[in-house]
Amino acid sequence: MPTYEYKCKKCDESHEQVHGMTAKPGKCPHCGSTRLEKQLFPGQFALKGGGWESDGYRSSGVDKKAEKRFKDATGE
Repeated sequence: MPTYEYKCKKCDESHEQVHGMTAKPGKCPHCGSTRLEKQLFPGQFALKGGGWESDGYRSSGVDKKAEKRFKDATGE
């Protein structure tokens, strides 16, 4: 089951809850309020395989093509 983080609108405390995707959040463990707001965070993902610039594994052919385009554009 997924873990969700909620922030209480009453006491401004954050906490995690584990429940199904369609289940509603329970109560704040700090104050007992049901006024909870789900916190959104960017997802994590990894680019796998060869040729991804972000992980430093660009193929050498890409570098040569980019270098040629740069030289052609700047006249160097």
